[in-house]
Amino acid sequence: MTLIVYLKCIANENTEPHLMFLQLLELDDQKATTITQALLNCLHHFGFTDNYMRDHFVAFVSDGASVMTGRKSGVAAQLTDLFPKLVTWHCLNHRLELAVGDAADEAQGVSHFRILMDSLYTLYSRSPKTQKHLQTAARELDFQVKKIGRVLSTRWVASSFRTVTAVWDNFEALAAHFSAGCDPLSLQYDKSLASKYAGLRKKLCSPQFVNDLAVMHDTLGELSMLSEQLQNRSTTIPEADKLIRRSIRRIENMKGNPGDKVLEAKSIAESSAFGSTQLVSNSKHVTINNNQFLSSVANSLRKRLLVADKEDTCESADVLRKNRRSLPAELSVMDINFWPSDMDTAYGETDMSALPPFQPTVCQYPRWVL
Repeated sequence: MTLIVYLKCIANENTEPHLMFLQLLELDDQKATTITQALLNCLHHFGFTDNYMRDHFVAFVSDGASVMTGRKSGVAAQLTDLFPKLVTWHCLNHRLELAVGDAADEAQGVSHFRILMDSLYTLYSRSPKTQKHLQTAARELDFQVKKIGRVLSTRWVASSFRTVTAVWDNFEALAAHFSAGCDPLSLQYDKSLASKYAGLRKKLCSPQFVNDLAVMHDTLGELSMLSEQLQNRSTTIPEADKLIRRSIRRIENMKGNPGDKVLEAKSIAESSAFGSTQLVSNSKHVTINNNQFLSSVANSLRKRLLVADKEDTCESADVLRKNRRSLPAELSVMDINFWPSDMDTAYGETDMSALPPFQPTVCQYPRWVL
């Protein structure tokens, strides 16, 4: 196991913060104590003494692995014990992925949708022959084939959105390929895959699957936009908090006001045709419950991105919860876009005093990613 250490710092007050690679550390094991000690040894090696870090080590950022963010004995908790004023932060984009994963596990039908999408990915990612046949079917329909990847996997949600978009755009080409692949009279007939093609076509060419594809398209489209905004280096924490709340409102609004693709899917179901492809109802298909899925996504976003856990009573856990709950509000007082129109002369003083102390000329903003 290795630990990648990055340092984000400001050399002087007139320059923008910059991110630099510090060191790649080989770890003996995956225990929090081992990681913490290796990280401190690394910093000491580069001349960062404990006294210096008490004033300049102001933030620690990691992914959401329990060994890193565990409330009682995780790396963040151990560092907070050593440096009580340290602000700890779990990457918002990683939290977004976890929230989507939680919703996918809760909502009925999502696992069946994922299995079918993974079957498409496996079919076309491992065989140049099947890719060539799909391209042939697409050319006959005057379509351009888009790459089909995985959905709801370890990649960013934007990748899942691109895959869902590709299947929607390639729908007729996929249906045509499956039909040709299981037809003995077709030049694309493949005896070894004929039964697989027939099964995939039955699942794909149903109004139930089209509805699932549509609701995932609309939901992942909103989350993809949020993910890309959170990845923007100029996005501040108060701005990110505002964007997250806006996305939650939009997703909840979809329950009463369906997105464009869901409305299109309803029209497709009524006509029983997706373009030139006829659809046949599949009674065995476990359909995604639209409202349940949207509610699960909204609730997971709130839980993962907005609200800190209310468990644990140890002192370091209290500090961690305080950092995560109050940081957006405390930082918003430094952004003119969040100032109230009728603020008094003492506005923001309490919030500013709660932030870690910053030296006027040299400030270090360490950021570590596992």
